[in-house]
Amino acid sequence: SNQDSEEYQRYLYHAKPFEKGYPCKVSTGSSRMHISDGLDEAELKELDDVESKLRVRISNEIGREHDPVRTKQALDDIIMLENRRNELLGNGKTITNKEVGSKLKISDRMVQKYKALDRLIPELREAFDKGGISVTDGANYANLNEEEQRQILSLVNTGGAKEELAALYDKLKKLQ
Repeated sequence: SNQDSEEYQRYLYHAKPFEKGYPCKVSTGSSRMHISDGLDEAELKELDDVESKLRVRISNEIGREHDPVRTKQALDDIIMLENRRNELLGNGKTITNKEVGSKLKISDRMVQKYKALDRLIPELREAFDKGGISVTDGANYANLNEEEQRQILSLVNTGGAKEELAALYDKLKKLQ
C-alpha cells in the first residue's frame, strides 16, 4: 500500500543509516582514564562493577515510593560502595552525609537519623525493620543506653501507644 511505502521511505531516510550504531567520537583522553591510572585490570573491573552497582542502587531508590527500611538498606549499600570506590581510586575520601543525602534526595540530617539506627539494640532495630518504629523515633532511641532501649522495646512489644512511647522516652531522656 501507499502508506506502507511512505513508512518504509521514512525508515530508509531516518533509521537505516544508524542500524549499526550512531556515529560518535570517543575521546581517549577522558578524565576516567586519568582517574584510574595505576589500577591493574582486576581493579579496573572492580571499579566498573562498583560504579555500576552504585548507579543501579541510586536509580532504584530514588525512583520508588518512600520506604524507610529500603532507604536504610540503600544508604548502607551506597556508603559501602562509595567508600570502596574511593579506596580503589586511592583518594582516601569517605563519603559525607551531605553527599549520600544528595544522591538519595534526602537531607543530611535524615542521613544522620538513618545512620543512628545502627546504634539500636538488635530487637529495636528489628522493630524498625518491621515498621514498628519510625526513623525519627529509632534515631532518638539510639541515644539511650541498652537498658533504656530495652524499656522502650518492652513498651513497643506490648503495643504501647505513640503517646506512651513519647512519654517514656522523655522520662528516660531527663534521667540522663
